[in-house]
Amino acid sequence: MLSVVMYLHPDLSNAARLLCRWTARDGSPAYASRGLHELRIKRKGCALKLERWNAERGRPEEWLVLYFKGWEKMVLFHDVFAVLKQHCPRTVMCDPEELMLGEERKLFRGRILDPKTPHILTLYHDKLTLSTRLSATIPTGPLKRSPIWTAFIPASALHHASALKRQA
Repeated sequence: MLSVVMYLHPDLSNAARLLCRWTARDGSPAYASRGLHELRIKRKGCALKLERWNAERGRPEEWLVLYFKGWEKMVLFHDVFAVLKQHCPRTVMCDPEELMLGEERKLFRGRILDPKTPHILTLYHDKLTLSTRLSATIPTGPLKRSPIWTAFIPASALHHASALKRQA
């Protein structure tokens, strides 16, 4: 069994890290840890693939592939990873593709006009699971596109004609 934990390391200026724990073949505990700034996240079907840069080969290589029991858990893990990586003081650049889950189609996007906390609301439809979710992101600044919250819409709610209605 594999256990994965993301945390802020207090001795490293709160640099975000990922800790993996598992049982080795001989039964002893095994650990691996990487800073989020060292990793790149990509969706691969129903899994999230974490890659690290291989300096010898001059290209990224697969470090960890996480399979999830539910789409919602995968989305939440991805969003937490994306936010922590963007906030990490050691992150030089966060590829905009890492902030998007992938294999989703945008059904709607609009700006929420709140002077205190402006954000962008997007309605996504997942192509693989056929699930739908609402996502709010930061519109500007160093944390642009960073997820704030996600709400999952049950399939039963979408069968009503009044469930999603666009008004200008």
